[in-house]
Formats: sequence, C-alpha cells, structure tokens
Amino acid sequence: MRLEDIDRHPQRASAKIKLPGGGQMLLRPLRPDDAPMLGRYFLGLSHETVRGYGPRPFDQQTANGRCTDPYSAHTLRMLGIVDGEAGAEIIV
Repeated sequence: MRLEDIDRHPQRASAKIKLPGGGQMLLRPLRPDDAPMLGRYFLGLSHETVRGYGPRPFDQQTANGRCTDPYSAHTLRMLGIVDGEAGAEIIV
C-alpha cells in the first residue's frame, strides 16, 4: 500500500489486536481530531520517558502540531487505542 492510499483509506491500515488480558487495541493512523487524546497521552508520560526522548516537548501544543497535518506523505504515525474508564485512550 502506498502512503497516500492510507490517507484516503485509513481503515486499510487499521487493525484490531487482541491483548493478553483479553481486551482489544485498535491500531490505526493518527487523525486530525486526535489532538486532545494525544495531548493527554503526552502529559501522562513519565519524567524518565520524556527525558529519554528529549529534547522535544511532550505537551498539548506538540500534540496539536502533530495532528494539524497527520497525513502520511512523509511520516506514518500510528496509534494504539483502547477503551478505558474515561473513554478511548492511547496506549502506544
């Protein structure tokens, strides 16, 4: 599949994966409306994780920027999403 095809048909690059605990994760391309969820994920990262991937910031502004133009022409960004207590949340 070509990257531009993923933007037109993201469901073709999406998959439901069974987790060891019995739940399911949806693996799918990043979408423009994912900014709030991606921001929560970034803000929930541990200090050690952020330090290991720095010096980039992991905040809502960065999440907004990633979701402004998430299309795959240059970089394919995938999310692993599960249904949590407060709704959908990113785990990968």
